[in-house]
Amino acid sequence: MMDSDNSAEKNQYAGGQGEVIDPAAALDQEFVLPTASTAAETTGPAGAKEDATLLRQSFQVGDLNLLCSRDASREVVEPPKLSRIPFTASWFLGMANIRGGLTPVVDLAAVLGVENNAKAAPYLLVFGSGNASMGLLIDGLPRGLTLKAGERLPNLPPLPEALKGYVHTAYKQDTGLWLDFEPEPFFESLAERIGA
Repeated sequence: MMDSDNSAEKNQYAGGQGEVIDPAAALDQEFVLPTASTAAETTGPAGAKEDATLLRQSFQVGDLNLLCSRDASREVVEPPKLSRIPFTASWFLGMANIRGGLTPVVDLAAVLGVENNAKAAPYLLVFGSGNASMGLLIDGLPRGLTLKAGERLPNLPPLPEALKGYVHTAYKQDTGLWLDFEPEPFFESLAERIGA
């Protein structure tokens, strides 16, 4: 029979690799969930720290590969019926009824000066909600993309004029060159030019 006073022995795993916390004491402790950055920076079996990873939403327009925060966009829909607005920029396709709300729709390829990928089905990537919503016409479905810190480029590649100031980071993978851009200030710049 185990000695009840020998708590150090009782609180060790069989391999002596860690302590077992008393269930009553565990309820009094503060639990801190690991963040995405701490979860990504795990220690491998050899004890070496792996490259930190970053999760992004990726989408394409023409030959450009773009990234944004995974929670930046709200939904993806097939291109809806549009109501054109007179005296607006040619890249502004009009307003669409998305879930009962009016959403401005932008032809992203026209804004960036690239040709759409004819082999990819068009989709509308919707950002924001209510009066702050914006829909970008993109090529194909967006998807999640995992990036490693070591894939970050030290300098930005040449950018389309419309993206300058809104892309601060670029990554190089086997899948191509990815530009991480900030949607909100980019949309604000479009709103200022929409009546051109």
